Amino acid sequence: MNQNILHVGLDVDDTRYHGAAFNKGTGEVINFRCRPTLKGLLTQLDKLQRHFQGCSIWLCYEASYVGFHLQRNLRTHGWRCDVVAPSSIPSPRGKAVKTDRSVLSKPAGKTITVDCGSKAVSPDSAGVRGRILNLDGAIPGKQSEEHWVFTLDTAVGDAAVGDAVYILPTHICTTVALYDRAVTVGRNGEVTGHWPITARDRV
Repeated sequence: MNQNILHVGLDVDDTRYHGAAFNKGTGEVINFRCRPTLKGLLTQLDKLQRHFQGCSIWLCYEASYVGFHLQRNLRTHGWRCDVVAPSSIPSPRGKAVKTDRSVLSKPAGKTITVDCGSKAVSPDSAGVRGRILNLDGAIPGKQSEEHWVFTLDTAVGDAAVGDAVYILPTHICTTVALYDRAVTVGRNGEVTGHWPITARDRV
């Protein structure tokens, strides 16, 4: 990986664009967010380019309903951008588990946004669709395709941006079918194995 390349990962949906820039040469990480518009994103990218002078910025976002429209617009404005499937994202060697359920933002003192939307947990159940196991009592609120808002007023404990959360879905059957494999975990939190989800390959 070239140290003069600044890798920027994007999380895009219809409510907000989130980004994280990583400079391998210095180890510096910058997070940003903006309105879900091309103009808003270009403004943030211009700021990054000024901050990391001399770096080439490479953008990447996960395939979603946004499709390739954003990628084409970014390339038209001279930015390198790739759209990837979740299954093609590499994991560091030796890392047994990849989880993308974490606290993305904390817009108010007792309100958090986690990256667990209706594409990550079955949305068909009426009422509560799941609960956070390590924040018992957290009250679920609005859920979009990519994000889920929780209120911690009655929760045991607190959470900061970047903290991992463990969500137990109300309807486990259809949630499991959203993933390629299940990870089995022992009583002490150790990974004990992986189970393939064969239902994903049924026609």
